[in-house]
Amino acid sequence: MNRRFFLRAGALSALGMSTPLAKLAAANSLQLTNWPAQFAQQCNAKRIKRNALPDSLQVLVQEAITHHRQDGLDLPADAVYFSTSDQAQFCFFPMVQRLAAAAMTEYRVPVFFSPDGMSWRQSATLNGYNLEAFCRSGLSSEALLPIGVKQLHKELVFCTLQGSVLAKTQLSDNTAQTKIQVHQGKSLVFEAQFTSKHSLNTTLG
Repeated sequence: MNRRFFLRAGALSALGMSTPLAKLAAANSLQLTNWPAQFAQQCNAKRIKRNALPDSLQVLVQEAITHHRQDGLDLPADAVYFSTSDQAQFCFFPMVQRLAAAAMTEYRVPVFFSPDGMSWRQSATLNGYNLEAFCRSGLSSEALLPIGVKQLHKELVFCTLQGSVLAKTQLSDNTAQTKIQVHQGKSLVFEAQFTSKHSLNTTLG
């Protein structure tokens, strides 16, 4: 029996952090934000239980969970976000690592893509800085959710249904500077550079 699932939201870019996280967290006194939940709300995403997933997707999700658990991350809830458009369906969920010494919560968010609701593959992995940048854009899932990744001028770019997204963060001087560019086709529709708020501990709802 074929099932279609409905949602809107955003998955390979695990940021390498060389700057001491404790200093980075201490340098910011900003509002705590649950970036995965905020992004899901922006994209009109819905949460469903993992056991409601198609069998083939359940296998991929479990493989991703097992992989990220080896790095000390865990799944905060037995549920995932789902998104759909006229062209594709997406599944994503946050893996979480709470870094008590640095007063931080870090995310890795595997994203899975299906063009037809039956064949699935992992298309990317987002991090907390990516999600914050996506939320800042205010754009739809079609403009933001990755269907794949590519290297462009030595930078990692997320391919989307509408074009591409460049989202990168540099850690220096106890701050995290994030840049995002969103293209629809060849047109630049959103661009921003800002000091990230994703430096402090994050609460999960």
